[in-house]
Amino acid sequence: MLRLRVTATNSLSKGFQPTFRRTLSNVVSSQSRPLMAVSHPSILPRTPLFQPLKSIRPLCRSYSEEAAPAPFEPIELNSANFQQAVVKSSVPVIVNCYTDWAEPCKALTAQLSSIIQNTKGAVRLANLNVDKNQEISQALQLSEVPTVFAFWDGKFVDGFKGEKTDDEIQEFVNDLMRKGGSHDVDAMMDEADQKLREGDTQGAQAIYQSILDKPQLKGEVFALAGVARAAVMENRMDAAVEIINHIKQHFPKDLNHPQVKKALVAVEMTEKTEGVNISELEKQIEQNPEDLNLRLQLATTHVALGNQPAGIEICFQILKKDKLHEPTRELITKIFDSYGPKDPFVKTARRRLSNILFV
Repeated sequence: MLRLRVTATNSLSKGFQPTFRRTLSNVVSSQSRPLMAVSHPSILPRTPLFQPLKSIRPLCRSYSEEAAPAPFEPIELNSANFQQAVVKSSVPVIVNCYTDWAEPCKALTAQLSSIIQNTKGAVRLANLNVDKNQEISQALQLSEVPTVFAFWDGKFVDGFKGEKTDDEIQEFVNDLMRKGGSHDVDAMMDEADQKLREGDTQGAQAIYQSILDKPQLKGEVFALAGVARAAVMENRMDAAVEIINHIKQHFPKDLNHPQVKKALVAVEMTEKTEGVNISELEKQIEQNPEDLNLRLQLATTHVALGNQPAGIEICFQILKKDKLHEPTRELITKIFDSYGPKDPFVKTARRRLSNILFV
């Protein structure tokens, strides 16, 4: 008798209350290899050089004797891979129970494939041919097709029967992503950014570590960029440069993302101001108030330390004295780019900049 080890929760679609009389436990064949994951070493202890980069690898998954499919490819379920592909998945999984002969099944499969592909791996689609997998079908107590089950963290969390509109399926998938934490990365990064602004690098790194520990969040590159910024603030430039080089090599498509740009700008500015003492600079500016290059150096140092608001204020002071000071304009552009055009800080700063330049 086939047993499936899953647990149902109370967060089910209205009217959809399947009960699993059997636990789905022996769905993995004896030939299947165990699930493996390469985790990130802790980044929390302070060390002279940030170490985990050499150990960073994509999450490894093994489904039976075959290699795991790419994140966007649907999985075809059977008794050999159900446990690994569904119950032990690192991301939420939608199980689409279908038959080859039912037209509604064909339509729903196409809808699910299109919508889930747009999640870019945050949700996986697993198709179950009920005619070819009758033991699993009986264990799931299927009474009709199409039927859809949603699993997350080894538990059944939601589902529906029959046909749905694209909008209904999209909302179903969005809700599953929220359960899986796929929308949490931005909030976590915002919290970490706030801690960096407050000078709490260890608190920020704790948040970055939690992101690295959860591959399903799809936030590795952003967490690494944050760690690089923290390393800059702790004057560990070797570590920061190593992280940036790792990002450039493994995440080239993300180099224009605001979170990554912040790290790139921080490292670049720090390299330009290495050995600069803010207190000494401020004393020199008091003695030479018309030296705009000294002010620019102070602004650059603040930006390197993650204090972009202070850097912007000094840049504005410079432009009030010389609206055409090109190095200052370039620094402001880099600061804006590192935040992104929609950031409230950038919108406010742009309005102030316009008033300085054109009023």
